[in-house]
Amino acid sequence: MNNLNKIIGVGGFIVRDNSLLLVKQSYGDFKGMWMLPGGHIEPKEHLAEAVIREVREETDISAVPDGIIAVRSKIIDESTTDVYMILKMHESSELNEAPVCDGDEITEATFIPFADVLNDHNVVGLVRGILKEYVDGNSVLIEQLKYRLPDSDHIDYQVYV
Repeated sequence: MNNLNKIIGVGGFIVRDNSLLLVKQSYGDFKGMWMLPGGHIEPKEHLAEAVIREVREETDISAVPDGIIAVRSKIIDESTTDVYMILKMHESSELNEAPVCDGDEITEATFIPFADVLNDHNVVGLVRGILKEYVDGNSVLIEQLKYRLPDSDHIDYQVYV
């Protein structure tokens, strides 16, 4: 097998009162733009664990994934593929606390009304596109199987269908 680099990231899609939780990144290609809270998966970490951790680190919101709402695949260069999984989540608390940004990677964190997200070009285009499909009722949720597959000999195996 050739030297293929794989980058796997996750983003949390969290809705509250027809608003979407977004963060403003302090670095990189999307510096100063609104995007979903998220980041890269760490070694020995599942999608669900990664998105729970990232949302908590970046916004101080506790949320649980319901399933995958979108997947983005991007070729960065001839040896690097970047895959980004967006997971629909719900808050694990009914307190409706205000998000708190980490002050490092993230400079702001807030719930923004759907209409504002859809019309703001300072929101990453991928987020606007996914939200439009969600609002229009065109999104499908791919849920995690709740049982261990009988023919699996892996240490820890999770499947979304």
